[in-house]
Amino acid sequence: MIFITGYLVAQDTLPNTNFENWTSYDAGIYLEPSGGVWTTANQIALLGMPQTTLKTTDAESGTYAAEMITKQTTITSPPTLLTGTLATGVFNTTATPPANLQLGQPFTGRPVRFTGWYKYMNNNGDSCAIYAILSKWNGSSRQKVGEAKLQNSTDSVTTYTQFNLPFVYYLQDIPDTISVVFASSAGGAAMVGHVGSTLYIDNINLSYSSGINDLPKPFLKVQCYPIPSNSVVNFVLGRNIINGSIRIFDESGNEIKTFTISNKEFSVPVDNLSKGKYYYQVVEKNSVLNTGYFLVN
Repeated sequence: MIFITGYLVAQDTLPNTNFENWTSYDAGIYLEPSGGVWTTANQIALLGMPQTTLKTTDAESGTYAAEMITKQTTITSPPTLLTGTLATGVFNTTATPPANLQLGQPFTGRPVRFTGWYKYMNNNGDSCAIYAILSKWNGSSRQKVGEAKLQNSTDSVTTYTQFNLPFVYYLQDIPDTISVVFASSAGGAAMVGHVGSTLYIDNINLSYSSGINDLPKPFLKVQCYPIPSNSVVNFVLGRNIINGSIRIFDESGNEIKTFTISNKEFSVPVDNLSKGKYYYQVVEKNSVLNTGYFLVN
């Protein structure tokens, strides 16, 4: 995975997130979403291959949305699987797949949530990919700062449904790059998927507010144990907090529990939660001090 940095002014928002605006290239041979940050593999149309990311009027609201379809080309031998992909980055026509899709655009925000609307018609048990990764170059390697990811992506969703994903941060640093990916076949980079799987995306958003603000430099140390657990999860904070709470989210990003906390040591009951992965935010005075996850077995 290659990240592009340095050629665009860093920002904390993304343009054309409702995919209303599209630009025609090479005398109308192919289209791509406008805005300067979005890319697709549609340039392969110049080689006689089919476009896999389309402008569609099947929108959640407004006039247009993005439609990604997994297809196959018979120009190559054997035939090649073509996954519909929309991402922040650039498409390099001189590289070979999957390195030709170079992910990443300059970005300096630390959003709290990644939201949007999607439909997905999977074929033969295929799965889609919906995620946003924030990262930073540390001088020698690229480190993941945080991510928001749709976990259950194998079910068909026949009507527009909102995804509402909390960002989970692993580092306290300000990121320099964002990689947003929507793909009709999650295994497309490895040429794994099924022809006909179709993903629709519309009206995405990176949220910083809703009363909860992420601090650029959270200084609160958080430990939680045991992982996994089937009864309670114990938390130990680096200090006592004032007007604090802990918010619990399921894998789909839905907030399912909120507990008021005032001490630096407390426990959260999980015996009534289904088996799976859950995310938490430790909040003080409407600011997120730290995030993480725990497992319930």
